[in-house]
Amino acid sequence: MKNKKSKVFKRVTAGMMAGMLLIGNMGTVYAAESDEVRNKAKAAYEEKNYQEAKNYYEELIASNEATAADYWYSGASDTNLGFYYLAKEKIETAQELMENGDTAVSVAEQRMKSMYYAGDYWYVEKIYEDAVRKGIVNTYLKSMYADSLANCKQYSKAIGLYEELLNEYEGDEISYKTTYLNAIGNMHKNMGEYEIAKQYYNDALALDGNQAAYSEKMSYMELEGKLEDVEQIVTSYMSERSNEEIADVLAEKGYYQEALDYYEKATQENGADVRTSIADAYYDFGMAKEAAAIYEELLVENPTNTAYMNSLGSIYCDGLGRYAEAEELFKKVMELNPDANGTLSNFGVITRKEGDLNQTVEAYQNALEQFPGYTKIYNYRIMYQKDITIEEAKEIFSQYPGWPEDETMQAMMLMDTIGDSASDITLESYLDYYRQLLAEDGGNYYFLKTVADLLKSQGNYEEALEYYLQAKEVAGILSYYAVNGLGDCYFYCGQYENAAACYEQNAIDFHATNLLRSMADCYLMSGDVEQAKAALERYKAEGGTGSIASYNMLIAYQENDYEALLENATKTLEEAPGNVKAKAYKAVALNALKMEGADEVIADIDSIIYAAGNQDKMIAESILGRLDQARRIYGEMQQLYPVEARQAVFDYEIRNLLQDPEFCEMAGLEVPESSVETMLSGIPQGEGNATSPIIPVATGAGVLAVLGGVVVLLKKKSK
Repeated sequence: MKNKKSKVFKRVTAGMMAGMLLIGNMGTVYAAESDEVRNKAKAAYEEKNYQEAKNYYEELIASNEATAADYWYSGASDTNLGFYYLAKEKIETAQELMENGDTAVSVAEQRMKSMYYAGDYWYVEKIYEDAVRKGIVNTYLKSMYADSLANCKQYSKAIGLYEELLNEYEGDEISYKTTYLNAIGNMHKNMGEYEIAKQYYNDALALDGNQAAYSEKMSYMELEGKLEDVEQIVTSYMSERSNEEIADVLAEKGYYQEALDYYEKATQENGADVRTSIADAYYDFGMAKEAAAIYEELLVENPTNTAYMNSLGSIYCDGLGRYAEAEELFKKVMELNPDANGTLSNFGVITRKEGDLNQTVEAYQNALEQFPGYTKIYNYRIMYQKDITIEEAKEIFSQYPGWPEDETMQAMMLMDTIGDSASDITLESYLDYYRQLLAEDGGNYYFLKTVADLLKSQGNYEEALEYYLQAKEVAGILSYYAVNGLGDCYFYCGQYENAAACYEQNAIDFHATNLLRSMADCYLMSGDVEQAKAALERYKAEGGTGSIASYNMLIAYQENDYEALLENATKTLEEAPGNVKAKAYKAVALNALKMEGADEVIADIDSIIYAAGNQDKMIAESILGRLDQARRIYGEMQQLYPVEARQAVFDYEIRNLLQDPEFCEMAGLEVPESSVETMLSGIPQGEGNATSPIIPVATGAGVLAVLGGVVVLLKKKSK
């Protein structure tokens, strides 16, 4: 995955360097106590050898000779190494040793930086509010808080702070003003206010005259608006860029077919070798076979290129299910480059997809022993161990160089180790731990949200709802996510109107038109197809940029309109060729309409080996009426990913399965009175249906009633 840094990274770094200089001056107070270790530490820090500096400062701390400046620099070293929670402890210790206001500002800056880069914006807001109370807010603190607001979709508040920052800069400080003008433009763009956004981008352009950056900004803005005429966008905003550059932008914004056309132009007109870009676009477009073929060709030409091996291995593993071949490629990469930590962790991905979680744990254990500073490996090592308790998880994570002593910060790190593979033993152990923390800090959003998530994972939806409601009250900067979480829980409780209301609230308050599609999900689940259609129409009317072909496909399936089903399944596959559910719907429609091609579509579905417990494949098998296959996949999910299995029964696309007595017994649901055979009696079938696995089911109303029963039954079981 690509890591995206803050657009104000340079400004943040500049602010932190100013703070460091301030602390450096403060450190002269302790010059009399300076010794050889402190001098070495300071020299290493100034040379940006942060690991070496960290070692020296920790030696000082262990000897009880550390000053406030030593704690501060030690924490700053940890921050630069990515050990954010450990840094927070040291910075707070430094704060306790300081007395004057100047140093308090620098400490607040460093504390905020640690939490900002950890992604814990709730704490960023707390630090900012504390700085406001103390009267020590400066432009650095304000700008980082504004960035945090922007990251949390609090666009109106972010704009207000950016406007304040604009007014605080005078004279020739153009770079700062340009940054803030662009940031405000981004906020208006995210709110769908494109004309206002253009005004701010124009103001930024007038200040710095950087036409190239402005053109890129405008092209991105238009593309994110998903305008239909891509050629017009290219002509208006990217006319001076090369075909390859245009293709890169189009691919990044999801215009894969158009991107492929421009890569072809680059090849024909300039002779550019853009095969890796074409392969990546193919893969993102859902065309894994085509992507693999290109990388195979490249490896024939460059047999020792580890980048090609990694890319092809990932395609084999994630896109085609060719796990043995992926493993061979990753082994070869490690032979050629033993320091490839990402490749080493890929072995865990392979075993996980194959369904062997014991081997998964072993793979991640090997990886973390070789790369002890790689946080994600610890997360996965813990996440996939069967029946792991919180005490065992702590013991494993305690080997991490950035493991903090503070219990709250430990809890923050452990939140990322809970996954869909968690067993009841694991969920109960984690639940007890976070409830104890909550007893000590009842207003902590993260603890409330984690307890709610754990209860939801157990299937205790009504109890989870109580905690989601409490989390919403204290969410602050994270209110968008809190309301969404509440909506999700209402959904699992069967309170679809309340769920839709939460999504609508966020759609209005945060200009998140995509949530109108979530509203459509609620209405489809409750059987109100007309309301679902209305939500989708509103989505498009209010500037929604995504396709609704997949939703129209589901609606057509619910209404047994096979012509519309075929049309929308075909359109969905044009937008996402790898969509296995759309392929299944297309096969059903072709069969019901007595048209040719269903067998070819099914053969295509069967040509790819899907990961163990793949829910989309289970849904596809249910759509096709191959219930034995669907039950097998669900059984894998129960064994490997019990949390996901619990929630899979709420998917309205498995209506065939929900009429199957054997599946209902597996899922712990009440066995329906009517069976699939009863539902199918008297229904017109496509030609050749006696041998076809496809079963077009007659009505969605019956299964939606069953879904309602599922919710009621699960609610009873959760008490």
